[in-house]
Amino acid sequence: MSSSSVLLVIVIMDSSSIIIFICLMLLKWQVRGQEDSLLMSSATIETQYLTFDMAQYGPNGGVFSSPNFPNYYPQDTILFYQFITSSDYRVQIDVDFFQIRGVPPHCTHDYLDVFINVTNFDVIQNVLNDQLLHRYCGRNKPPRLVSFTNLLLLGFFTEDTQTERGFNGTFRFISAQPYRKNLIREPCDYIFNSSIAKSGELFTSTYPGAYLPWQFCNYSFIGLPGERIHIRFLNLMIFKNLNAQHCAIDLIKVYDNTLNPPELRRFLSSFRQANNFDNQFLPEETDQYHITDLCGTYALPLDVYSTSNHLLLYFIATHYAELTVEEQNQLNDTGQPLLWRFGFLAKYEFLSSITKLDFVSKNKSNQYLSGTECDQTIKSFGQGYGKLLSPNWPHPYKPQTSCTTYLLGLDDRYTLENVEIEFDQLDVDCQLATLVIYNASRIYDYRLRSRP
Repeated sequence: MSSSSVLLVIVIMDSSSIIIFICLMLLKWQVRGQEDSLLMSSATIETQYLTFDMAQYGPNGGVFSSPNFPNYYPQDTILFYQFITSSDYRVQIDVDFFQIRGVPPHCTHDYLDVFINVTNFDVIQNVLNDQLLHRYCGRNKPPRLVSFTNLLLLGFFTEDTQTERGFNGTFRFISAQPYRKNLIREPCDYIFNSSIAKSGELFTSTYPGAYLPWQFCNYSFIGLPGERIHIRFLNLMIFKNLNAQHCAIDLIKVYDNTLNPPELRRFLSSFRQANNFDNQFLPEETDQYHITDLCGTYALPLDVYSTSNHLLLYFIATHYAELTVEEQNQLNDTGQPLLWRFGFLAKYEFLSSITKLDFVSKNKSNQYLSGTECDQTIKSFGQGYGKLLSPNWPHPYKPQTSCTTYLLGLDDRYTLENVEIEFDQLDVDCQLATLVIYNASRIYDYRLRSRP
């Protein structure tokens, strides 16, 4: 088609159509660097829309696919998939097959854009407001997706060259009520109060789908005096580069005995000043309330305990990062799952019957291991002796208790100490409890439980 015929097409459009058309073209070619001739030849591409409404499909939803699937999809396509439900529901999508021409992360040919945090289907507004979750192409199919609102939008773009088989998947509509429970402030500030519920669940705001970037979510636990809080992570998959020694992108920061730790305030202040996650802005982990940072994947279940009736989990998600090709190949070689951004699912409980920590001696040698139920270390420091008590001593120990004590003698170039234990009193019912002694070389550390 000549340039004059293209001009004629534009002239007969109304003004709103011209604006939408131009913006869609800019969106389609923003990473392609197309030549002017290609731009002119693609001016007649028709934008198409498919709507999947819960009013029509019901809660169980149905299937969706690229045009002509399982055959090759057509060239020069702009197709939007609009999923909509009532405000009491959310949209969940699972992509079963995915094969789109293009190479991630830039996707310079064909691609699928995903929007899970939108309040309308105005494509231009959502792009300008940076609501794009991610752009997918190649064989890198999207993980499970759950919308943050009652809408979900997919945009499928192809160019005028060779094509592939495309994609297909299923969709359904799930209740939004679990995401609103204990929510005190949008988008993701939660308070779990012992006076309201002694146990329950907590999870990221789009679990079990990929979590949103640029989130700062507060999970505060307030127990009654004398209670301790137990968090058990049942699923935990927070993005982490494989070779990183710390949580440099997304993480959960866990704090004990406080809901407003100074270390977290310093961390967030540095983050806002830097507007990125450069290592130089990571604070020293010296705050007395700080238990640990969690990211990557772990051997599950993973348990965290408070020492008092207050506990804080603070979830931070930054930009949508991906593993490099080398890191993906490394995971494939080891048979481990890709570190998708599923976030976490955990159970919590407020307990008054849990083991008290007064059996841990208050001196420099004995130290409670923060975050555990009742683990401790006893270090020699060259003094050569110390005292070891069972939990609740001299009263009977409580059932359903598991406490580990690490005895650490000196081990340096001048001194090597052996550990000797002499029991003054030992009264253990072997039908109900056991005391096991190991020759160990490392103490407990959350990082030792994490997978690469």
